[in-house]
Amino acid sequence: MQSVRVRNRQGGRQRPVEMELRFSCRREGVDHLGAGLTRHLTDTEVRIESDQGLPVPGGIELRIKWPFLLQSACPLELVIQGWLGESDCEQGVVSIRSYEFRTCGEHSFEPADARGVACDLIG
Repeated sequence: MQSVRVRNRQGGRQRPVEMELRFSCRREGVDHLGAGLTRHLTDTEVRIESDQGLPVPGGIELRIKWPFLLQSACPLELVIQGWLGESDCEQGVVSIRSYEFRTCGEHSFEPADARGVACDLIG
C-alpha cells in the first residue's frame, strides 16, 4: 500500500501515520462494521483505508488503536465521531466532528468471535 502525504489547513507537512482502526456506522437501517488503517491524521481529518471497502458517505465512528500507553501501562484508543466523505471504496477521508481518548481493555482489537463475546461499536 502506498503512503499518502498531504498538507493540513495551516500548510504544515503531514507524515504518513499507519495505525489500526475499526469503524462503525448505520446506513438505511443497516449496521456497517469494518477494520482498516489510518493513512494520515490531522486535527481536522483522517484518511483511512479498508480492505473490505467503505460505506457510502455519512456519519461514522472510528476507534483507532493508539500507539502509546497511558502512564506506560494502560492501552488507549482514539474515538472519533465524524463524516465520511466520498470514497473510492477502499480509501476515504473522515472530517472530524469530535474526538476523545478512552482507555481500553488488553484485547480491545482482537476479533470479537475469538473472545466469545459480542462486539457492538455503535453505541
